[in-house]
Amino acid sequence: MTPRPLPRRSRRSALLLAATTLALGTATACEASHAPSAAGSPGAAAPSAASSSTAGQAPTAGSDARTVSNNGHRLAFHVTPGHLPAIVLDAGGGQDSSYWKDLVPALAKETGSEIITYDRSGLGASAEVAGPWRVDNAVSDLAAVLTAAGATHNVVLASHSEAGEIATYFVRSHPGWSRARF
Repeated sequence: MTPRPLPRRSRRSALLLAATTLALGTATACEASHAPSAAGSPGAAAPSAASSSTAGQAPTAGSDARTVSNNGHRLAFHVTPGHLPAIVLDAGGGQDSSYWKDLVPALAKETGSEIITYDRSGLGASAEVAGPWRVDNAVSDLAAVLTAAGATHNVVLASHSEAGEIATYFVRSHPGWSRARF
């Protein structure tokens, strides 16, 4: 079954909610670098995959935990079903997909959109990659996740911090996948 696009008004609501999410996430990430926060809350230091109780677990009861292999390593992601546009939440500050666990149900309910979260390489339930971090590798990982999720067009990327850099390069290298244009 192919998801139907949302009516114009609902698309605007989805984009507005995604932009608000991005702004709140950015503010939280910025505050986290200046003030300590409680473990497990947005902005808290990310637990290691080995010690995290949420690593590899779906951020919400309605989401589907999946994995995909890209360039020899495993990436974990979660899909909460819904309509297009698909909203992809990518946390910054070394956080994994569990960062969004409290937001995903509300965002899905409010927008009706498919919500995709994922653990970048070395975070959460995704495998570590040897060598230095490179934006082109991160972009390749995001493309692999979106392809596996069936979200290769009409995608809204809501990212902050380092994830914002990945989103920028992704949109430039995958024209037509995202609603944004650079």
